[in-house]
Amino acid sequence: MSSITGHVMAYAVAPALVDSHTFVGATAIGLVPLVLAGLVVFVKWWRGRDEVSPTRTT
Repeated sequence: MSSITGHVMAYAVAPALVDSHTFVGATAIGLVPLVLAGLVVFVKWWRGRDEVSPTRTT
């Protein structure tokens, strides 16, 4: 068995080896950067939308 296949199999079994709270916590921590990146993209889009808008009077 190659080492890559061994690592993939280890990750596939990992959720069964940890309790549900650890798995949920790790998932939440993993999603935080994704949510922050989405927020940054949304804010940049929102500001760009305001700059292009012809109805802005300020």
